Amino acid sequence: MKVHIIFIFYLLINNVIFAQDIFDHNLDIVRRTRQNEFIGWHANDIMNYSVQLEVVGWSRTGLFAYRTRWSESAIPASGYELVIFDTVTDNIVVHEQISHSRWNDEIDDFEDVSETRIIEIRDRWNELLYSYGINGEIINPMGTISEGGYQVFDGKIFEVWFNYERGETRWGDEIVTWELKAEIDNRQKIVSSGTDFSDTQYGRRIIGFYKSSYENRIVILTIRNSRGFDHPVESDVSIVLFGCHLDVGFN
Repeated sequence: MKVHIIFIFYLLINNVIFAQDIFDHNLDIVRRTRQNEFIGWHANDIMNYSVQLEVVGWSRTGLFAYRTRWSESAIPASGYELVIFDTVTDNIVVHEQISHSRWNDEIDDFEDVSETRIIEIRDRWNELLYSYGINGEIINPMGTISEGGYQVFDGKIFEVWFNYERGETRWGDEIVTWELKAEIDNRQKIVSSGTDFSDTQYGRRIIGFYKSSYENRIVILTIRNSRGFDHPVESDVSIVLFGCHLDVGFN
């Protein structure tokens, strides 16, 4: 009987140690998250997210223009966007949106938009591109956008990754700060960082990058998985870009 009790106790202790090892390993992955490593409550959301983004062009001053398709099932709503992103300041300078929803019928049905209306939107968007010195144009503002078109970090020339730090918040033990780091020839720099835990609760994932047609500058394409505003256990996945000059700031 004593032998059985000792054996059972031995199994319990080893299982606890094994479980703790797994827990510590997962936390370690969170702290050193690299390109395709992600640990979180809604990991499937961020890993399966389809990035529909079409590059329009660049300016000589580091502006990056793209067109994207978005949808929101909770409203429901969907639409197309023209975005001009400043890769020097990481700010959006232009955000033009064509939307369709239950409450806002700017476009009643994307399948039935008249050619006149398409031309009107196209001309307005192309005028914006010209005014900002973007070297591209839009043919159809509501044309199909496929996933892809970006380059993937393979670690041969340079590498990019997220570092996370965890801490206690009103929701429990969560990611509270993050930093995006880049490395070239064993020289590193912090591309960007943040402390807003509501934006980083579920983590981020690096998808790839687009290269400027004018200088040695890239825009890093990532997706962010954050807590939904309406419910603390729901997640919201969105595209987030970061500019990075490959000749400046590495130590």
